[in-house]
Amino acid sequence: MPVTDEALYVIRQWVEKAENDYITAVHTLKLGKKCSTDTVCFHTQQCVGKYLKSLLIFEDEDIRKTHDIGLLISLLSPRHRPKLTVEEQRLLTGFAIFTR
Repeated sequence: MPVTDEALYVIRQWVEKAENDYITAVHTLKLGKKCSTDTVCFHTQQCVGKYLKSLLIFEDEDIRKTHDIGLLISLLSPRHRPKLTVEEQRLLTGFAIFTR
């Protein structure tokens, strides 16, 4: 099924927000010893979550209000699932919960 213009617009919005989280994480890492690692971890999790949600929209799936990376991955078709171990998924999810 082709992706609608409306869906493409929403996908672009999610990707743009994901990129902003990525940029924030990268710039924070450049602080060296003054780097706030909890900030880097939080924005990394947010980036991954937003990319996954953009893929769900691409697949015409409903997105859920969740920060659970494993759940988001499980909703994707196998061909779009990133190769993250269960432990990596849990670790990323934890960054959203424990850093707030």
